[in-house]
Amino acid sequence: MIIFGLGTGRCGTLSLAKLLNNQQNAVVTHEQFPLLTWEVNDNSINLLDQRIKTYLQTPEIYTGDVCSVYLNYVEYIYHRLDKNARFICLERDKESNINSWLRKTRNHNNWSVFAKGSKKFSKMFPKYNIHNKKKCLEKYWEEYKDISDSLCKKIPVFKKYNTEDLNNETKIIEILEFCSIKNPRILKIKSNSTKNSTI
Repeated sequence: MIIFGLGTGRCGTLSLAKLLNNQQNAVVTHEQFPLLTWEVNDNSINLLDQRIKTYLQTPEIYTGDVCSVYLNYVEYIYHRLDKNARFICLERDKESNINSWLRKTRNHNNWSVFAKGSKKFSKMFPKYNIHNKKKCLEKYWEEYKDISDSLCKKIPVFKKYNTEDLNNETKIIEILEFCSIKNPRILKIKSNSTKNSTI
C-alpha cells in the first residue's frame, strides 16, 4: 500500500508521518526531496513517477510520503495506482492554521509573487498576486479546502480528517484501518502543529 498524506502544512502532517512510519513498521517520509512543484509540470511528473517506482520496489508493505504539495497530483497518482494508494488529507481550522504559518514564516512569504520565499520550500506552494501574507494564506487555505473537498467526492481512496483527530484514538484507528494497516499500534508522539499527547 502506498500512502500519501497531505494538508496545508502546519496542520499535523509531521505527526501523521510519524504515526504512519515508525509506529506501524512502514516507511512513510515527511516532505521527501526533491520536492514537487505546486503547478503540475513534466519535471514534477517525472520525479513523481520515479518515486512511485521506488515505492513499488520497496519490500515494506506500507510506503509513501506526507507533504502538502501532493494535492494537485492526487488524480494522477490515483489513475496510476488505483486501490493500491491511500490519500489522507488533514485540515486544521482556518484561523489556527494561518496564525501558525505566520509564526513559522516570519522572514519570508512563500505565497506571494511579490515576495521572497524560502529557497527550499517556496516552489511547493501557489503564488498569488497579493502583497499581504495573511491574505495570501487565507486564499491558500480556501483553495486547498475547495480542491480537497472536491477530491473527497471523486476519489474513493481519498479521505479528510481534522487535525484534532490525531488526538483521538478512535479516529487514529480509523485512519490506520483506512490504510489497510493490520494490528495498528497507538503510541504517544509530539508535534508542533497539534500539541498533542495521545498519538
